[in-house]
Amino acid sequence: MSRKISKVWINNKLILCNCA
Repeated sequence: MSRKISKVWINNKLILCNCA
């Protein structure tokens, strides 16, 4: 199983989402 790190911009803030 590999995890993917997605970068999402919300309200001018960079949020890193760890998706399993």
